[in-house]
Amino acid sequence: MTATRFGVHEVRGDALDALAGAPTADGAYTLATPLAGVPERGLFVAVRAGAPREGYLATVGVAQTVPHGELRDRLRLDVPGVAALVHVAPLAPDAWHVPLDVMVEELPHGLRSHEWAGGAVPVATACDLGRQVGAVVAEAHRRGVTLAGLRPEAVYVAGGLSTPQVTGVTPRSERFWETCGTVDIGVAPAFGDVWSRPEHPPGGEPVPATDVFALACLVAFWATGEHPFPGRGPGEQQAAMAAGRHRDWRLPEPLAALLHGALAPAPQDRPPIGELLAGLR
Repeated sequence: MTATRFGVHEVRGDALDALAGAPTADGAYTLATPLAGVPERGLFVAVRAGAPREGYLATVGVAQTVPHGELRDRLRLDVPGVAALVHVAPLAPDAWHVPLDVMVEELPHGLRSHEWAGGAVPVATACDLGRQVGAVVAEAHRRGVTLAGLRPEAVYVAGGLSTPQVTGVTPRSERFWETCGTVDIGVAPAFGDVWSRPEHPPGGEPVPATDVFALACLVAFWATGEHPFPGRGPGEQQAAMAAGRHRDWRLPEPLAALLHGALAPAPQDRPPIGELLAGLR
C-alpha cells in the first residue's frame, strides 16, 4: 500500500507487521514498530536487549551478498551528525520465509523532517534546514565520504519553525538494500519516491555531487511541500530528473536559480557543496 503523508509517498505492506517482535539471530536487538516497506525491504524501530526504552532504526533486507564485515566498513560513514552504525546481523532464521539481514543505527530524537514540517515551511526555515544538513554533507565530503541516501525520511528535526534543529541523519538504508540478495517474486520498493540520481553501480562508491542533488531536492521539498520533480512513482520521477524537468516553483529568484543549478542531470554540472551552502545563507 502506498499513501501520501505530509508530501511523501510512503510504502507499507500489510505483511510488515509479521516481523514485529522478531529478534536478530544473536538476540542483541528486536524489531518493534514497523515504519515502511515490506518484509524483504523494510524499516523498523528496534529495541536493544535489556534496554527496551531505547529506540534504534533497523533496516531489514534479503540476506546480503557481501560479507557483513565488508558492509560495515563501507557503510560506517563516520561523520558528525550521521547516526552511528551499531550492528549488522542476520534476523532470526524462523522470522520469515527467506533469510533476512538487519542493519541497526542509532535513532536521532525528534521527527522525520516531513512529519515535523507537516507541509511547506517558510523559505527561511527551509534554507536553515538545508544549511544544517549541508554542514553534515560538507564535513562528510571533507573526510572523503559521500552519504548518498538523503531524503525527507532520513533527516530528523526537533524544535519549532523559527528554531529548527536537525538532530541527525540516517542515510544508509538504500545503500544497504543495494547489495541485498533477490527473491524470485521480486521485492517492492520501500519508498514511494526517489530523491537522488542513480550515479553509482550497486555496491559501488557514490559521487559527492549525488549529495548536492539530494540536498537541493530536500530544500525545494521543504519550501514547497511537494516533491521537486513531477511523476507518479519512482520511474516517472527518475525520467524527469534525467531530463532536468523539475517543477516550476514560486520561490525567490536567487534560491530558485541556486536549486536549478544543483539539480542539473549531469554531476559535473552541479556546484560543489560549499557553493550550495553559501547560496542558502
